[in-house]
Parts: sequence; structure tokens; C-alpha cells
Amino acid sequence: MALGLGRFAIVDLDGMRVDEGIQARLDADVGHEAVVGAAWLTPGRLLVVARRSFMTRAGEGPEANRLVAIDPTTGALAWSLQLPSTPSTVEFATVGGRLVLFLPGTQDVPATVIVASPSGVLRSTRITLPVLSMSARNYNDAPWLVTGQGDGSQAYVVAGDGTVYSIDPATGSVTRHVVASPSRAPDTSPQRSVLLAEVLGHSLVVSSFFPRPDGYPRAGLYLIDPSTWRARVIDLKTPGGSWRGSL
Repeated sequence: MALGLGRFAIVDLDGMRVDEGIQARLDADVGHEAVVGAAWLTPGRLLVVARRSFMTRAGEGPEANRLVAIDPTTGALAWSLQLPSTPSTVEFATVGGRLVLFLPGTQDVPATVIVASPSGVLRSTRITLPVLSMSARNYNDAPWLVTGQGDGSQAYVVAGDGTVYSIDPATGSVTRHVVASPSRAPDTSPQRSVLLAEVLGHSLVVSSFFPRPDGYPRAGLYLIDPSTWRARVIDLKTPGGSWRGSL
């Protein structure tokens, strides 16, 4: 499988070639859209996240998102489902044999978590994201979809402001958790910070996650136990990185 600018292809690794018949079907079905991601859930089912931009008089408009299931042996379209439109990047991950998608939403479109099975069974849940004060708005990055390693059965939307949504890929259920700030949490904010989150074993590691009364995030690095939804401070200083994997 290969993702390229303007084209999506399935490559036969034995012969290092593209089957032109399969490619013609793919081009007909998704060739006019930007393929932003794909997940090979089963040997006979490939799920593709496709987007198309619409131009308005004011410039580029919202994105039309589509989830497409393809039979990789023939290139045939198995099913296609329309997703909510959003100008933000669609985050996705393979979790427990399902495709989990997070659409951050806009002021007019609620944030949404979607869990999709290879057969096309979808569970869609709208979630409420924290509303940041104007003074603190520049201190926070967009919420993050994070998943565990190993069996890949853990998935969370870390929304900041002390809020985490846990996702059960087997049932598609989404549960909101509000985590209390530890008593040892610093009452200061880092000089430069964005919301960061990673799964470490069976725990969550977060920074710039707990809010102060003025809306700015607290400094420090924290470990959250999802079995109790309690947090503890593991470092009073905030990491200097501002990208995924920097914790």
C-alpha cells in the first residue's frame, strides 16, 4: 500500500509492481480525492479516509470526509460512508481490530469520535471539548487521539482542561473522565507549552493538561492511571518538546 500526492496505490511486494486493473478501479473510486490515511484491518478489507476540499468565494471551504472500504485483491469498492465535514485534520488509528477516527470539529460542528469495523458497522459519538479562555487559548494545542502499544486495545482523546475520553474499540463506547489535579501540582505555568499526551504501558503521560484558575495550564509532567483516573506528578518541570513522541 502506498500513499502519494494525488494517488493511492496497492503495490504487489513480490513483484514490486502495481496491478493496472486494480489501480484503475482505485482511481475511479478515490482518485479525485486526497487519501489522508488507510488501515488494513483484515486481509480482505482496507479502510481509507478520503477528503475533498470545496472552494468558496472567501477561499478554501470545509473538507468533505469519506470512509471507504476496499477489497485489496480486486480494488473493488465494498462500501462508502460520509463523515462529518471539518477543516481540521482527521486523526485516526487502528485499535483492537477497528479503525478509530477523531474529528476535532468546529464552532458549528461538534467534535466526533467514530469507531468503524471492517464490515462497515459504525459507532459515532459526539463529545464536548473544553472552551478555553481567550487569554489561555494560545497555550493549548488541539486535543489528541492517543493509543496504546502492544495489543493496541487502548485509545483516548486527551482534550485538556483535565478532561479525557476513553474509547472502547470492541463496543465503540466513549466515556468522559474529569481528572483532578494532584495536590503537588505547581501553581505556575510553563513559559511555552502545548498539550502533550502519550500512552506509557497502561497509563497516560500528559503535560499542559491541568488548568490553573486563570485558564493557563499548570507546569509539570503527570502520570494518569486509567483504572482509577487519578494523577500524580512525576516531574515539576514541563518537557521542552512540542511534538508527538516528545514526552
